[in-house]
Amino acid sequence: MSLQDNKKTPFHEEDFYRFTWLSLPRFSPDGGLLGVGLRRVNAARDGYREIVGVLDVVSRKLTEYTSGEFSDTFCDLSTSHLLFCSADRAALGNQLYVMPLHGGEAKRLTSLAGDVKTGRFSPAGTRIAALVACVDGEPLTREKDDEDKKKKALAPYVVEKLPYKRDGKGLVDQKKTQVFILDAQSGDVLAQTHLPHGVTSYSFTQDEAELLLVTPVTDEPYRHETRVVLWNRETGEERAVSTGTESIEQATVAPDGAHWVGIGSDFAFYGATQPLLYRGALTGEPGSPERYIEENFDYGIHAAGMSDMRGHEELPGPLFMADGQSVLAPVSHEGRVSLAVFSPSGKLSWRVNEPCEVYAYAYNKATDTVAYLATDVTQPGELFFSTGDGIEQITDVNPWLRERIIAPVVDTYHAADDGVRLHTFFMDATETAARVENQNRTEKTPLVLQIHGGPHAMYSYSFVFEFQLIAAKGYAVVYGNPRGSFGYGQAFVKRCMGDYGGRDFADLMNILDATLAAQKDLDRDALGVTGGSYGGFMTNWIVGHTSRFRAAVTQRSISNWVSFYGVSDIGYEFTEREHHWHLRDTPFTNIDDLWKVSPLRYVASVETPLLILHGENDLRCPIEQGEQMYTALAALGKEVAFVRFPGANHDLSRTGHPGLRVARYQHMVGWFQTHLS
Repeated sequence: MSLQDNKKTPFHEEDFYRFTWLSLPRFSPDGGLLGVGLRRVNAARDGYREIVGVLDVVSRKLTEYTSGEFSDTFCDLSTSHLLFCSADRAALGNQLYVMPLHGGEAKRLTSLAGDVKTGRFSPAGTRIAALVACVDGEPLTREKDDEDKKKKALAPYVVEKLPYKRDGKGLVDQKKTQVFILDAQSGDVLAQTHLPHGVTSYSFTQDEAELLLVTPVTDEPYRHETRVVLWNRETGEERAVSTGTESIEQATVAPDGAHWVGIGSDFAFYGATQPLLYRGALTGEPGSPERYIEENFDYGIHAAGMSDMRGHEELPGPLFMADGQSVLAPVSHEGRVSLAVFSPSGKLSWRVNEPCEVYAYAYNKATDTVAYLATDVTQPGELFFSTGDGIEQITDVNPWLRERIIAPVVDTYHAADDGVRLHTFFMDATETAARVENQNRTEKTPLVLQIHGGPHAMYSYSFVFEFQLIAAKGYAVVYGNPRGSFGYGQAFVKRCMGDYGGRDFADLMNILDATLAAQKDLDRDALGVTGGSYGGFMTNWIVGHTSRFRAAVTQRSISNWVSFYGVSDIGYEFTEREHHWHLRDTPFTNIDDLWKVSPLRYVASVETPLLILHGENDLRCPIEQGEQMYTALAALGKEVAFVRFPGANHDLSRTGHPGLRVARYQHMVGWFQTHLS
């Protein structure tokens, strides 16, 4: 084995502080400029800095329009102005600001009492549609931040229905997200929606007279249907253009004004349902939208990839191409997130289909240019253009990566024990001088099995710093997509439902065994395993059912489905659907089935040293799940350690405080170094 450029060095935990992340590309109306968000760590505040950038499309020069002194989240740009949100420029909560593109200071546009989520310019740039979380009937504006927040925090919280809490947000309040129409110069509120269940998605019609809205049908538990509505901003009239029998997430008005196209599903398999493209009419009586895709198409219209380099960005939904009929949309397939163009008949042609994960995109009709953000196994996210001349990388926001040794990744397919094809990614340990010396002494390399969460998600051709960091410490990493994962067809993704710890467990062991068989220099006696959320459940399950691993790290995990049902923000529905309770007995007439698939039941069989990592404020997989696992193992005298992260929710690994994210890396790597070296 030859050593890579000896001027390069392996990754270390503190490298996390050096990353720049890109988000939300959007073209100016003429296509000459492209706005984009930049995010960097603010180590002094143990937080992040959001910066607004603008790219000159001709010169390819990216200029940072805001300094990073404040946290400014990019929203949109017109021909003359930038639009962004900021919560720390004034003591008014999150508000909208505008900034001239050709010189001038940022100006606060709103003083709304609600929490501004985002905003978009109208096609002509004279209006702004803002999404605002507010309570109907309360004052529209405020002069200073809410002085009663502390008093409200001490008031009793009355629970009368499900759901009543949300991970990352806490207890559910009375606010609903509504659309506010603002004058783009003065910020005056010209109109506002009053939909009883709020708005989740919106887009202007071409004449700006109406907006196409997506609104939940109800806020009752177990219900996910949404209705597509045309709202007249002048009269306030709302007209339904769908029956509300599907769960449409995002919808866009066609240029001809006759129909709309959206991404959604019928929720037939709960969270395992692959989203599809739908099309509905804007005139006549509301009806159920038709499937806007070929019948033999068996992938999801979404971005299902996993990485620790970003949170849950919202994609823009379907975008109409220059012909006014074809639609651009993301497709998750075979470990890739690509961009496809769907013809009016639903036929697919690829616009971007590389070994990468696209996680944001924009389109300019004037130049037929697709701008997209993508990560691959070598970098966490750059801006690319797709034109008639091909694909061009535009940015290089992390040049310091060239100082580091990036471990290579090879993906393969192999057959499971029942013949089903499984997709596996293998990352060899970083090629360092110490490792080469060890190999010359014929020492073998330890291997860590990584398991993704979801379970309905997908490991992809993306950069995962955690994996690179483990490889930099001298360990190989294997990760793959067992049944239950998106990207390999509807039958594949729903296969683990009602069979947790069964077929999925067997697939993971198949992935591990195939890797050990193919990579002869791996140490079969020095195996580690880790995963988060569902991956944490599976880590707990694995150590209770096999002793082949010498070290395990379980993160934000599930250990007891019986208690998870009542304490998780989604526990009641997730548990019933994923374990098929809704098809047979209720939890309260047959609780034994849940106990059988609870890792806590098998703690007496655990021989693998286990490290438990859990956020104190995790409402998705509450920390009591980690507490139960730790208490049981400790009481039995097993080797176990428990690290609690203050203030951290379920997204610690993706959006948590930088210091806690680095500490998480350190604890995980340290555990493997102690037990696998």
